[in-house]
Amino acid sequence: MIETNLFPNPSNGNSTLQFYLPKSSNIEIVIYDILGNKIEVVENEHCSAGKYLFDLNVSDYISGIYTISITTDYSKSIEKLIINR
Repeated sequence: MIETNLFPNPSNGNSTLQFYLPKSSNIEIVIYDILGNKIEVVENEHCSAGKYLFDLNVSDYISGIYTISITTDYSKSIEKLIINR
């Protein structure tokens, strides 16, 4: 499992997803709504080991609860994002 941090959370327009990859891997970051519908693929590529920061522009999203799925070749993490306007 990879360590993740999402801030600010709750958000009103922009959040940052931070995580550390202990080894290189394909990575996919996807945002889902509360019903499990895929809203956006934020990233889908091969990444080297290291620390990463992704700026998430969620200013067009309506208020609610979303999940962010971070999938690598060796693990999957889920973060909950609350958008509060």
